[in-house]
Amino acid sequence: MNKEYDLNNFGINLSISLIGDLKVLRCEADLPTLFLFDENHSNLDNCIYKNILNALELIEKGNIFRVGVESLAGGKSWDSENQEYNEYYFDKKFDDQFVKKYKSQVTTFADELERKFKNLISGVECWGMMENITKDILAGKYSSAATHPFNIKRSQHFVRTMFERYNVNEGNLILNCGSNHNNHIEKWIESGEIDNIAGLRANYIRINTITV
Repeated sequence: MNKEYDLNNFGINLSISLIGDLKVLRCEADLPTLFLFDENHSNLDNCIYKNILNALELIEKGNIFRVGVESLAGGKSWDSENQEYNEYYFDKKFDDQFVKKYKSQVTTFADELERKFKNLISGVECWGMMENITKDILAGKYSSAATHPFNIKRSQHFVRTMFERYNVNEGNLILNCGSNHNNHIEKWIESGEIDNIAGLRANYIRINTITV
C-alpha cells in the first residue's frame, strides 16, 4: 500500500506517494537529498518493482538529477593489483573495457528506468574492488562479498561516486543498492563521517519496501 509523504522540508512541494517505510536520516535546509533505496538481495522479488515505482514517483515530483545503481560500474578507477585509487596505473585502459561492459546478475531496476530516463542512470560499483573480492572468494579466503573487508570500501565508493562532478543546485539523487551498504551509510550519517566520505553535506532519506 502506498503512503503519502510530505517532504516540504526537503524542498519538494508536491505530495509524494511511496511504497514502504521512509526514514529521515538528516534534514537541513537548502541541502540536496540522497534517497537510499534498500535492495534486499535475499528477497529481490519483494523489493525491485516497488523500488522502480518509488523511483518513478520521485523522478516525476522530487527533482531527481541522478540515479545511482550498484548493478553497473562507475566512479574512480581502482588499481586492483596495488589496491588503491589510481587513474594512471599500467592496466587502466584494459580495465576500462571491463568497466564499460560490467553488469551484475540483477539489473532489473536499472534496465526499467533506463527505458525512460537513460540520462539519469549512472553506475556506482567499483569494478576493481570487485575484482579483488572475486579473486579472494575463489581462493577460499572469504565466503562471500559481504564478509570481505572491501565491502565497506564499496559502500564508501558508492557515496563518493554519487557526488562526483555534482553541483549542489543540480537536484536530488537516488542510490539503489544492497541494504547492507545502506546500513554502513546510515552509521556514517549517525557518526558524522558521511560528509568527509561524500565530499559535501547533504540530506539523507532511507526507503525500505521489504516489509510491505
